[in-house]
Amino acid sequence: MRLTPRLGAAVVGLLFALVAGGAALAIWQAHAAVAASNRQWCATITLLTRRPVPRPADPAANPSRQNAYVLYRDFVMLGQRFGCLP
Repeated sequence: MRLTPRLGAAVVGLLFALVAGGAALAIWQAHAAVAASNRQWCATITLLTRRPVPRPADPAANPSRQNAYVLYRDFVMLGQRFGCLP
């Protein structure tokens, strides 16, 4: 069976449309997955920074409080970079 030029062009056009549609669907799904992941990270960061940790008056006297403050400060900064926190 021989393909006519018109039928060949239609087949090529259909294949191109299918590949382009598949690529568009893959891109859309990737964006949806990233958005869902970003929402989960924001929820986690918001939960971790819900209660402010005060800066200790004397870090040398209680290093664990200084470590907790530094960790809290880092999470706040990360949340601001992600746009989760003001």
